[in-house]
Amino acid sequence: MTRSILGLLAAGATALTAYAQPATYTDLGTHTSPEVLSTAVTLTAANNIQWFRIELPANSSTDGWVDIWTLAPGDITDSEIGIYDNAGNIVGGSTALGSDDDSGPGLLSQLSYGQTTPARPANGTGAVRAGQDGTLGGGVYWVAVGHFNVTFGLTGWTVTSAYTGTQRTITLTFDIQPAGSPTNPAGIGAATPNNGVAGASFVATVTVTPGANPPSTGLAVSLDASAVGGGTVALLDDGNPPDAAAGDNIFTGDVTTGGSTAPAAYSLPFAITDAELRTGNGSIAYTVNPTPDWDEALDGGGDAGQTASTAQTVGGSGALNSIAGNLVAGDADVFLINICDPANFSASTNNANTSATDTQLFVFDSNGIGVVMNDDDPAGGLRSRISNAIVGSYPAGNYYLAVSRYDTDPIDASAQEIWLDTPFNVERAPDGAGAANPWDTFNGAATATGSYWIDLTGACFVGGGNPCPCDGDLNGDGLIDITDLALFLSSFGTAAPGIPTPCADINGDGLVDISDLALFLSAFGSTCP
Repeated sequence: MTRSILGLLAAGATALTAYAQPATYTDLGTHTSPEVLSTAVTLTAANNIQWFRIELPANSSTDGWVDIWTLAPGDITDSEIGIYDNAGNIVGGSTALGSDDDSGPGLLSQLSYGQTTPARPANGTGAVRAGQDGTLGGGVYWVAVGHFNVTFGLTGWTVTSAYTGTQRTITLTFDIQPAGSPTNPAGIGAATPNNGVAGASFVATVTVTPGANPPSTGLAVSLDASAVGGGTVALLDDGNPPDAAAGDNIFTGDVTTGGSTAPAAYSLPFAITDAELRTGNGSIAYTVNPTPDWDEALDGGGDAGQTASTAQTVGGSGALNSIAGNLVAGDADVFLINICDPANFSASTNNANTSATDTQLFVFDSNGIGVVMNDDDPAGGLRSRISNAIVGSYPAGNYYLAVSRYDTDPIDASAQEIWLDTPFNVERAPDGAGAANPWDTFNGAATATGSYWIDLTGACFVGGGNPCPCDGDLNGDGLIDITDLALFLSSFGTAAPGIPTPCADINGDGLVDISDLALFLSAFGSTCP
């Protein structure tokens, strides 16, 4: 009997030892009011775990929060954190809910408890803080901080690290909002479209979550668009366009950018106020693109169509170096251009000005018969490039250039696709069931949206003026040289389809003949005035 009692006592002593609170820790005290608290962390050895004792308020999924993260200053680049209750049990009963490795920016750590909506802003590239780890009851908690690789036990404050390197310092931060405390209104902003050239317009939208305790009244939103020349814009929730519905806490307004705004990515701040004298803020991302030679909206007057009858004719004079626009779901944009130098033609969306991640490019002749397409640039990536490999064997003239997102494809009048879907990264002549037929429209399979910028070489404007700077300069480069001679000879004896007067038909009689050749040779080797 005595032996049994002694055995029980020994077992109890062992249990007490296993569940003893951390011997060394920093007591951060009681923090049950709204605040952001930061404290420095210094590991005393490579595998050291630093403990912090703190009393925190209760929160729920709808009210209040406690967010904990690691961030600079400090030299630790790969941290781990865990949180335990005052009995030594990991919060949530699992390492998934009570510890974190990489939810912060980079390889740093973050835990988020409590309110899910509205979310709190992310720290840099980390996850948005939205109560992903559950909720906390009010009381004393113990937070462990170490360098990866850390093992978190489920009970007994058992935390160990296998790190052997030299990084030692980091900063531990708590964002604390007790349940029942007043909260500020918050909002998430967006621009539609989210990019355009200088002088373009967009619709600014801020979706507002009212403040709480007490609920917000008299909400108002103001956008500072002065960085893009748009001034200060009051966003309204009144049901008048561009606002869709009154009283849904989605505030909208039209913004017109200044015509001289420099191309760049901009962050436009907005401010939210309520009648309870609380404020919230955020920003709307908008990119001002370089000005292309042809802009779908500004020069073309709206969305380019996806049939020959609704294509935009890119009218003007001289060389055409770029076309820009936006694709909506199921959209394809078609442009009639002049390929004035087939031997040097190229079209590419593989550039920094294109936000659409997976484009397709197509070329059709003036009768709508397919010439060439490319889905994925042979050099790499999901954007597209067409070279002179196929186009170079065609005569100069007017052609349709189309752009779409994968998998929105041209079809004939019987809904047969002009091209097969594969292979993706090859320039191909028509090879689909409708290969021999003119394209009728596009099948509209893509659901994603995005902007595009088509870089062009060997292309000119169509009609509306002379695309050649002077007689005989067929490729529009300002020189009358051997390249122009090759283009001239390719059209000799024809009615110069697609090469308007006076590019090749210098005397304007409708034919490219010996008279034009004499005029061309007299100007050969010269530059345009």
